[in-house]
Amino acid sequence: MSHSSVNIEEVDVCKCGYYCRLKTSRTPLNPGRRFFGCKASKENGGCGYFRWIDPSLENADESSLMNRFIDGHNPIDRLKRKVKELEEERDSLKFQLNENEEKMMVLNKKLKEVKLQRDWENVKFNRVVIGISRSESLLKKLDSPSPPRLSSTPSPPRLSSTPYLPMLTSTPSPPRLTASPSPLRSTASPSPPKLTASPSSPRSTSTPSPPTLVR
Repeated sequence: MSHSSVNIEEVDVCKCGYYCRLKTSRTPLNPGRRFFGCKASKENGGCGYFRWIDPSLENADESSLMNRFIDGHNPIDRLKRKVKELEEERDSLKFQLNENEEKMMVLNKKLKEVKLQRDWENVKFNRVVIGISRSESLLKKLDSPSPPRLSSTPSPPRLSSTPYLPMLTSTPSPPRLTASPSPLRSTASPSPPKLTASPSSPRSTSTPSPPTLVR
C-alpha cells in the first residue's frame, strides 16, 4: 500500500464540525496534489480548513509524480475518489442530522420549561392582582362613612312616627254612623198623628141606622 493510499483513509474534521472532503489542487504550484478541505469555501461561509495528503512537488521523485499523474487521469481512480467523497459527504450529513436532532430535543425541552415558567408567572400575577383588589376594597370599606349613615338612617323615625296612625284614629266613618238621618226619620214619622186623628170614630158614633129601625 502506498503512502498516498494510507493518507486517504484518514478522515479530518474541519472547524465547522463536518467531515472534510478529499480535493485535488489545480494550481500551477501544486498540480494534482490532493488535500482535505472544508466542503465550503471561505466565500461561501466555510472555515477554510485544509490539510495536504500528498507531499509537495519539491520533495517528490519522478516515480511518485508519474503515479500521481496516472492516478489523476485513470477513470476508475476518479470514480473511486468520487465515491469516497460522496461517502464522506453522507457521513457529514448524518453527523449534522444527529446534531440537529439533539439540538431540537434540547430546544423542545427548554420550550416546555419556558411555557411552565410563564404559566406559573401568570398564576402568581393573578394572585397578586386579586390580593391588591381585595386590599383596596377593604381599605375603601374602612375609610367610607358607613357607620354614621347606619346609626342615623331615616328608617327608624318613619316606623315610630308614621302618619297612618292619626288617620286611622280620626276617620270620618264614626260621625257618619252616629249622625245618620235614618233614626230621625223613624222617630218623627207622620204615621202616629194620622192614627190618633183619623175621622173613622165620629162616623161610627153618628150612624143613621137607629132612626130607621124606630119607624
